[in-house]
Amino acid sequence: MSFIARFSIIKKLEHLTHLSVPRAYLIRWLLISSFIGLVTGILVWILGKVTSIMLNSIVFPLLGNKIVLIRGINLRLLLELLMLLALGHLLSYTIVVKLCPEAAGSGCDIAFYNYDSRRYLFRLRVPFCKVLATIPTLGLGASVGKEGPAVLIGASSSSLAASLFRLDIRDLKVAYVAGISAGISAALGSPLGGTVFGLEFLRVHDIELEILELLYPSLVASLASYVTLSVLSGSTGPSLIVPLKTMPNMLDPRVILAFVVLGALTGFFSRIYAETYYAVKYLRIMFFARRAVLLVILAAVMVSIIGGVAPLAITTGYHWLELLLVNYKTLVENSNIRYIIMFLFLIILLKIAAISLTVASGCSGGTIAPSIVLGGYVGTLTFLLLHPLGISINVLPLLVTGGAATLLGSIYRVPISAILIVADMTGIWPATPLFALSMAISYLVTGHWSLYPRYIHVHTHRE
Repeated sequence: MSFIARFSIIKKLEHLTHLSVPRAYLIRWLLISSFIGLVTGILVWILGKVTSIMLNSIVFPLLGNKIVLIRGINLRLLLELLMLLALGHLLSYTIVVKLCPEAAGSGCDIAFYNYDSRRYLFRLRVPFCKVLATIPTLGLGASVGKEGPAVLIGASSSSLAASLFRLDIRDLKVAYVAGISAGISAALGSPLGGTVFGLEFLRVHDIELEILELLYPSLVASLASYVTLSVLSGSTGPSLIVPLKTMPNMLDPRVILAFVVLGALTGFFSRIYAETYYAVKYLRIMFFARRAVLLVILAAVMVSIIGGVAPLAITTGYHWLELLLVNYKTLVENSNIRYIIMFLFLIILLKIAAISLTVASGCSGGTIAPSIVLGGYVGTLTFLLLHPLGISINVLPLLVTGGAATLLGSIYRVPISAILIVADMTGIWPATPLFALSMAISYLVTGHWSLYPRYIHVHTHRE
């Protein structure tokens, strides 16, 4: 950037610091953003509550509460999983086809593409249909999450606000971004990360004044959805418990090396993840366009086989990741650590396949939470590979959380918000410089690969 351009931006920022924000503007967006946050928080809470009851009463008793990397073939378990997953996939697909085609997939994809195409209005049924379409897949054990649907729920809630407050097109755009921030804040319990995610995910490249206009409504909507969910659920602590007793020396060369290797591995698996996801989408478009239900059934069969062999590869995965963190010492003390490394590598690949088969086949379910868990698995694999170098076992929880942030940031192209979200979820803020290091390495390895390829294009136009 030239000196003249930099000077111009500095002058604009100096001018903005002397501007007084009208009180009417603050009050108006306080009401609009609070409404969006309230609606989003309630719907995300309903989605999380219903699916949690279903998982705890149906799926987890079936899979057990012990870490089993690879298990033998159990025909009864395979049949039970097949019944559950086939039912969940077919119910979700039916709701999508019959009631609301916008509810298909992750939710992040249509939220991004609609914003990019300047189609900010949704039908008023979309947020409610997205909840209904996600409950069968998420609640019956598919490898999906609620965070992607929460993004679409928040974005489409802005249309409710538009009809209630009679917003013009510029205000609707601001409400759209605020809704996405509210969805992430409610689903992941991170108001700060949610606020940044709305701006970073949509790639807002307008002038500085535009970003400042978006920041206040996004922050209010994020706080409103977070408070709403906290009141309804009765919980305000970290959503992912990490048993970190003492913080390792972050300047230890072995720790730095571990995060460099972590960045390389997450970049490698991010490329595989993106290629697999779009391979399934290609199959759907090219070979199952008129018989999409066949792909849905085929995906349910394959995911049930994956779950029967490797339970850690199905469901959202938070349950397995927390068990892994609680029992992480048993992994190191096991004499067959080479086999554990091989099995964990296989589980990562199977997790990628399970996510892609479910979401890219047309069912409703998010990819954000499974990506966080997938990154946690990569962090565990990194520790096991480097354990012979004498790395302290206290570094494992850091690598797990660092892997979660790095893979989420690289596959979604949201590095800043991914670090903020995972640090907020776990409470491990001092390790954010290490997360940034692994993120930079991962970006180099991942290249242009992303779950949303159009992220590589930089939009410099103004509306």
